[in-house]
Amino acid sequence: MKKILSIFVISLLIGLNASAEIIDLKCTWNSGFTIPNEDVSSNKGRVEFFKIDLDKKIILDSPSGGYENKKYELSYTWVHVREDTISFGINAGNDTRVHTYKIDRNTGILKENHSIKELGLISNNYLCEKTKIKKKF
Repeated sequence: MKKILSIFVISLLIGLNASAEIIDLKCTWNSGFTIPNEDVSSNKGRVEFFKIDLDKKIILDSPSGGYENKKYELSYTWVHVREDTISFGINAGNDTRVHTYKIDRNTGILKENHSIKELGLISNNYLCEKTKIKKKF
């Protein structure tokens, strides 16, 4: 009986891990602008990587770190996973700094906006594709 129960528990754990939906994205910069106006053409060809856990609704890795629905003393981060979009970001210092990402799940277009009060806005657009990152070792 103990063997049957332990086999059942192990198979259940394996099944739960198999159903976790984690996606890896490789996103290539294709356009952008800044306010005040600056030349952003040097971003051409820049590549950013994202790792997203759709089940837990958290960003495991991005160029600016991980994101989850969490409130801190002076800021908060959020993640919204919907059928057609994935959006996430951080709001720090009572809207002094707001950094947002929004991925269109149908087109693969990622829009990044980074605004800093009194300094301006940076907006970048990327085209993303799913990848499987292979381990180097």
